Amino acid sequence: MICRLRQTFAKYRTSAVTQGNVMLAPPPSVKGMTVLDRNAFQRKISFPSLLVPVEAIKQCKKLLKSKLPSLNMKTVINPPDGSKGYKMFLLDPDKTFLEDEMKILESHGVVNKVCYHDIEIGYDHYRVRDIMDAIIPKDPSSVEGSASPAGFSTIGHIVHLNLREHQLPFKKIIGQVFLDKVVNARTIVHKIQNIDNEYRNLEMEVLAGEDNFITRVVEYNRIFEFDFSKVFWNPRLSTEHHRIAGIISKKEIVFDVCAGVGPFAIPLARKGCKVFANDLNPDSVKWLEHNATLNKTKMKISNLDGRAFIQNELKKFLMNKQASTTDKVHILMNLPGIAVEFLDAFSNLLPFQENLPSVVVHVYLFCQKDDQDEIKSRIRKHLGHPLPPDATIHHVRNVAPNKDQYYISFVVPHEVLCGSRHDEGPERKKLREE
Repeated sequence: MICRLRQTFAKYRTSAVTQGNVMLAPPPSVKGMTVLDRNAFQRKISFPSLLVPVEAIKQCKKLLKSKLPSLNMKTVINPPDGSKGYKMFLLDPDKTFLEDEMKILESHGVVNKVCYHDIEIGYDHYRVRDIMDAIIPKDPSSVEGSASPAGFSTIGHIVHLNLREHQLPFKKIIGQVFLDKVVNARTIVHKIQNIDNEYRNLEMEVLAGEDNFITRVVEYNRIFEFDFSKVFWNPRLSTEHHRIAGIISKKEIVFDVCAGVGPFAIPLARKGCKVFANDLNPDSVKWLEHNATLNKTKMKISNLDGRAFIQNELKKFLMNKQASTTDKVHILMNLPGIAVEFLDAFSNLLPFQENLPSVVVHVYLFCQKDDQDEIKSRIRKHLGHPLPPDATIHHVRNVAPNKDQYYISFVVPHEVLCGSRHDEGPERKKLREE
C-alpha cells in the first residue's frame, strides 16, 4: 500500500498515541516472566518505510537517523519489490515527522514513496533495556522510568551489576539476558553487599555464566590482571587514572598510598617516575607485583596500612634526602572513604629542617556535590592546618544521590611536616582539637 507522506504519518501519530508509544515493545505477555523464554518475544510488526532515491540518500540520512527503530536490525534495505534506484528506510512507528521535515523529504522526491513492510522480530532484535522493562514490573517507589538495572560495569569478561530490591526475584533472568547481549561477557555478577571491609573487595553472586573472577583489563594500553573477587577495581575511574598520569611529570617521585593492583602506579612508572606503591590488601599486592612485571615496570612495593606507609616509607625517603629541594614528591591517596583521615600522618612527620622537596598530596574523598566548605573543613580537621588557598579541587564523578567523589591536590605546608606537637602555636592546636 502506498500513500502520501503526510497522510501516512498522520495515521501513525494517532496510532502511536492510542497504543501508548509501545508499538515496538516486546509482547505484554512476557511481564513477570521468571524463566527466560526467548520464543515469547516473537511478534510481527508492520513498519512504515520510505523509498528514498539513491541520489538523495546522503541528504536524507541525517534527517531519518532519529526516525529509525531502536532495534538490532537492518534499517536500510533493498526494496522487496525490486524497485530500481531506491533504498528502503524502515521507520519507527512511534515516531512522527514535523512539517519542516516532511517538506525536506518531499523536496528529495519521496512524496509518494511511503509504504508498509512486515517483519518478524524477536528476542535477538531487542536491547537489554527493552527486555528488562518488558519483564520486570516497575518499582512503585522509584521515580525512574525504567525497570532495568540502572547501569553495569564490564571488567574484562565480567559484567558487574548493582541490582535493586525489586529486581532480585528476576536476578537469574537478568543475568542470562546480560550474558546473551553483552559482547565478550562470560560471567555476570551482582554484589551482595556494599564495600565495607578494609580491603575494599566485594562479596558477589554469580548470576549467569562461568564462576571465574580472574580477568584481564586493558586501560590506555596498560594491561591489568587480577582476581576481581579479592581486589578493588572500578572501570569508571579509567579517565581519572589517565588524568593523573598526565599531570605528574616524568622523573618525579610518587608514593601511591592505596595502590590497589596498580592503575595509577603502573602508568606513572612506565612514564619514568620513581614509584613507591603500597596496599593493605595482600591480594592487591600480589596482583600489583604481577602487573608491574607484565607491564615491564619497576617500583618498590609495600604491604602496609596507609598511615604506616606515610610515617615509615615516606619519612625514611625524606630523611635520607633522596630528593633534592627542586624535586616534587607526589602522595596519591585514592581511598575516598577514609583517605582524608590519613592526613594526620603528615603532622610533625619530620624533625625541623630548612630544605625539603615539595610534598604534593593528591587525596580523594566523598561528599555532597559542590560542598566545598565540607571538603575544606574535613581537610582542616585531619591535617591540622587550613587547606592552602592555591589548592586544586576537582569533581571526579557522581557516585550516588547526594554522594560525589572529589580530588583535592595541595602542597603540604612546611610547618605541618616539620612542626612540633609540643611547640605548636595556639592556632594550630585549636585546629587539631576541632
